[in-house]
Amino acid sequence: MTWFNVVKRPMMEVAGGKEVPMEFGTAESSRHFEMNLDKLASELNALDLNVKIIQMKEGYIDPTITHEVKDAEGKEKTIMSNSPRGMEYGSKKKVWQGLRLITERRIGDLKQKELRKRFPMYHIDGPMTQKLDADAKLREQYPEAVEYFFSPKQELITIQRNKHKRSTPRYGASQRTVEQHNRWLEEAKKYNLLDSNGEVNETKFTSVLRAMIEDAKPFEMSPRLEKKILQHLEQFVREIPTNLYINISSITDKMKEVVFKYAIVEHKKAMIAIVNEKRARNGLIAEFVGKGSQLLSTFQRRVYDVAIRNLESNIAQMISEAKKDSSWPDINQTIRDSKGKGTHMRNVKNFSAMMRRQNQKNKSEDWKTQLKLVGLQ
Repeated sequence: MTWFNVVKRPMMEVAGGKEVPMEFGTAESSRHFEMNLDKLASELNALDLNVKIIQMKEGYIDPTITHEVKDAEGKEKTIMSNSPRGMEYGSKKKVWQGLRLITERRIGDLKQKELRKRFPMYHIDGPMTQKLDADAKLREQYPEAVEYFFSPKQELITIQRNKHKRSTPRYGASQRTVEQHNRWLEEAKKYNLLDSNGEVNETKFTSVLRAMIEDAKPFEMSPRLEKKILQHLEQFVREIPTNLYINISSITDKMKEVVFKYAIVEHKKAMIAIVNEKRARNGLIAEFVGKGSQLLSTFQRRVYDVAIRNLESNIAQMISEAKKDSSWPDINQTIRDSKGKGTHMRNVKNFSAMMRRQNQKNKSEDWKTQLKLVGLQ
């Protein structure tokens, strides 16, 4: 294993052997905006402009890059070569993400505690020498070389996302395990979501979500939504004379059926709106990338289910569309027909009584749900 195999940069070496202060390109700063790389580089340069950077890498480490080392008892173990502190390779081990540096000596001659005090927005490991000691070639050329790791704390991630609301998230609140990372990588490749940098491509991600919308099955009417729809429908049957033989329950059932047909259409529109909205889409990418959540389950919770809840604030619009449908009951004609038959009896079913039964049904369903949650049914 050799460590001296990545393009060298300095506080920083460029073409012709010229050394310049540490800096990042526009693409790197934009892609890893949650790290606030430009500010980090500026503060490190202010700390020490004379130390040479041997290696520098942003983003996720590759957990498949490993090598063998011996522990204190002389037993060999496999570690992830680019992770902090010789982390062992294993399914439950964390995959590190952030900025990794190897410098020819300590930056500003500061210890880890002092660095953490100077950079409170970052998790910091370093300066470390243990893994570098395994590379005789590097150690011979740079006998005082040390390794550093910087990763953003949640506070910094939140600040940066609020500043760059249209940027695609790359960093999660927590690190994935090797097992989660491999599962995530397999799924990302399955849906062809990665760009040339091995990171999620926003355009591809959006296309997959839109395909999921097209493939999604129509939702089922929930008791909560049904109750709210019935409350809105009450206005149409309230004026029916109570002395006529008219089955109000039958009328409201027909109305509800037509409204639900339009609810399915509005649900799809709501899902599309979520995916098209930049901030909402960034939240989806952040969960998929940061937590390694399965894409289909993320879609179900963050798009499909949220769109259903959004329908509750759009019932008036659905009813407005439903009233234009040819199958919408004509109540005035029903009243005229009933009067023409001379049937002046009380309505078969009173709407208020029907609403009471619906409320009782909803309470019963809620009670059954509670029993299931505590394992009593």
